[in-house]
Amino acid sequence: MELLHNFSERGNSSSSEQGASPQSSLEILNIIKYALILPLSILLVAIDLYIIFGICRNRNLRSISNYFLDNLLASELIYILVIFFDNLLLLSPAGCNNCENTHLYVFVVTSMHLLYFLCGICFAVDKYIKITRPLRYTQLITNRICITFVGVAWVLPFAAGGLALVLFRNLVRCKNPKDLRIELQQAILILSDGVVLPMLMIIMGLNMKIICIVRHQTRAIANMAPQHHADSDNHNDISDQQQQAVCKSTRYFKAFLWSFVLVWVPPILIENISYILPHSRGNLLWYVGIRNAMNVLGLCQMLYGTVVLTLKQEQFRELWRGHWQIIKQKLHI
Repeated sequence: MELLHNFSERGNSSSSEQGASPQSSLEILNIIKYALILPLSILLVAIDLYIIFGICRNRNLRSISNYFLDNLLASELIYILVIFFDNLLLLSPAGCNNCENTHLYVFVVTSMHLLYFLCGICFAVDKYIKITRPLRYTQLITNRICITFVGVAWVLPFAAGGLALVLFRNLVRCKNPKDLRIELQQAILILSDGVVLPMLMIIMGLNMKIICIVRHQTRAIANMAPQHHADSDNHNDISDQQQQAVCKSTRYFKAFLWSFVLVWVPPILIENISYILPHSRGNLLWYVGIRNAMNVLGLCQMLYGTVVLTLKQEQFRELWRGHWQIIKQKLHI
């Protein structure tokens, strides 16, 4: 409230802000934060921690693919912390009105976006190799390579975040709040177009390639079934099971791919459009509204992806069923 009041006193009102008072605008932002972001974050943190500890404690779930999944879920937990840092900084009395806070904001946002998408790329590459090179998977993806990939995925983002902080500090001097917010909006736009969008394209490309390969395997299994029709009914049952498994994997990758496309691409386009429009450039309420919308969509995509990534594996389904039976026994249901 104090931040918005200071901005209005310094002549930062625009035509979009004239119709709404700072008090009502702040109330709307708080409603979005506590009604949507907070429940989604709590639910996602609980599921992520459950899966991470389940993989660590269950020997049947200890595999290189699940270690990459653990890495992706850990990056999601860090990303959730950034979401709350995002809201607290932008809506605090000092906020991005303070140069040091702005530098810290650039470092954190750059690092965490890189971390999440690099971990996503590692997971997608692992799935790609596992499907395209199943016989050589154990040779190509070893424990040492897994540790190396995970280490690079965690070290590189913080190095890039430090570089972004240094560049922003040297190129952008302390200015009045409106100019500082415009520079911050430009920095986030560069991050979205130069870092997030290319990584998103890599993940989409790998998933599309996996979908094509799975479709080819489906057709191959379907063509093999009539040739062996006279062999035995048991062989036909095995072929049907294989075809059903491949079709299920195809549906999973399609859903996971489109969740990335529908969630991350539109906000990036909106950020570009909002920077071009004169009335939205440097507008705090417009910027915070876009960030809140992106955070809600990002949490929904993470929650959806986490559930799909785990439920598609029989080991996780058995783990969930076993724990659910224990809960029912304790509650006498």
